[in-house]
Amino acid sequence: MQILPGGNDMKKRFKIFWEQENNCRQLASTNRRAVNEYNEKTLSTLLLLGWVLVLMTLLSVPFSNTKAAAVPAYLLSFSIFFALSLLFKIPAVKKYTYIGLYSGFSVLFLLGIYLSVVHSPDMRATILLGGFVIMPLSFIDCPRRIRLFLAFWLVVQTALAFHFKPQYALDDTINCLVASVLGGYLGKTLVQVRLEGYEAQRLLTIEKETMCLQVF
Repeated sequence: MQILPGGNDMKKRFKIFWEQENNCRQLASTNRRAVNEYNEKTLSTLLLLGWVLVLMTLLSVPFSNTKAAAVPAYLLSFSIFFALSLLFKIPAVKKYTYIGLYSGFSVLFLLGIYLSVVHSPDMRATILLGGFVIMPLSFIDCPRRIRLFLAFWLVVQTALAFHFKPQYALDDTINCLVASVLGGYLGKTLVQVRLEGYEAQRLLTIEKETMCLQVF
């Protein structure tokens, strides 16, 4: 049976992709301490920016007619971000960094989908696109899990858009899909670069310690 050249190319690409995934997981495991420190800083910044930005939006409500109807959503988002920021200051909770990161970004996606689909159904999604791009760039995790997270919110956004704003649903879906693919690709590249940097630093530290032991 003859194997088509296209099939071989597909197998090679899948093999390279799978090797990159395995290499990413191995580097993350080897440099677990550096990864955790980076993610903890990201989580702290995310939660702080979350409730501060939502608070600033709430303060602008008296000067904007369009934001008044969204006050309950802003208040709920502010409350969740503020509660999470307090919760993850507790030492016993800090080790669950990934739960905090995905929870924080889930709140952002929920708020973005609400504003785009329910609050302003006569407008195309804009802020939501930023979420699909920024989220994969923000912290270090298995690329597969990040892609599943983005895919979940893309499906939620698409289903709600076709229900509440069918006139712009297709446009929003295509734009969000492009943004999520772009964010996923850039995020994977950035994570790989960071992990390789951590690995280089780790090997350099080992080399220095070995040289010091040889001297003494």
